[in-house]
Amino acid sequence: MFDYKKSKGQVSLELVILIGVLITVAIVLAAVFLDFSDKSIASTKETVTGTDNTFDNFLSDLNTNKNNTPDDNGGTVIVATADPLVAAITSPAMHGTYSKSNLLSLHSVVSDGVPTYTCFWQVINHDSTSCITTSDACNVTTNVNLSSCLLGSATVILEAHDSNNSILTKTVGITISNTSIIVIGSELTVDLTSPRDGEAYSYLDKLPLSVDVSGGTSPYRYDWVIKDSAGTACASSTRARTEVDISHCRPDPDNPATVNLTVTDNAGNSDRLRVDIVIK
Repeated sequence: MFDYKKSKGQVSLELVILIGVLITVAIVLAAVFLDFSDKSIASTKETVTGTDNTFDNFLSDLNTNKNNTPDDNGGTVIVATADPLVAAITSPAMHGTYSKSNLLSLHSVVSDGVPTYTCFWQVINHDSTSCITTSDACNVTTNVNLSSCLLGSATVILEAHDSNNSILTKTVGITISNTSIIVIGSELTVDLTSPRDGEAYSYLDKLPLSVDVSGGTSPYRYDWVIKDSAGTACASSTRARTEVDISHCRPDPDNPATVNLTVTDNAGNSDRLRVDIVIK
């Protein structure tokens, strides 16, 4: 590249020019590298920001969605909901015959849903007119007078409401007579064999329920309600022998929970038993 026959001045000039060219190339390469780095950092910030926004959207949807619905990012927001409302009429008995001159006992077993509960009752005559309309708290007995009802077949209607405005309707058919009913047969006998009074169970266990019934008029109807130490119905069943999930019952080793059983025979006779247990 250099002509060594040239003067020292010419050689120095060419070296200066070469160094200048190298410096220029180095500056250009540095500028390109810095521009690429800035874009990479910006891209990374965009990615991180996008991730944060996605999480914020998830939290927002989790707090505002009422049901399990897709969110804006294609995912699914899972929202816990209460168990469906459960209700049953334990008195009067289906197809039972009741005297017009006696009081009729209305009793329901209501659980799950969202406490507290209100029960609305109606007795409808065979001509579709209403002879009784009343309301009360659920899981209690309400006595009504049948004197204004017509003789013959009638329908007892229960409409159970919870605090979440859920409504469940149950009906039983009865017969209204003008004479007192005499039950022929032995007295209804109920022996609650499981659980026993004072027994302790973990809320993670299945609670065994078992009852022996004799006398009265079969078939029999069984209505179990388990209430935790706060008095909240947390489990129920309509079987003579079964196991129930008590995971919804509040553990409280210092205060008893109650197991409540109502057995009703086909003639409308009933017996109610209760034992105290510990749920820990």
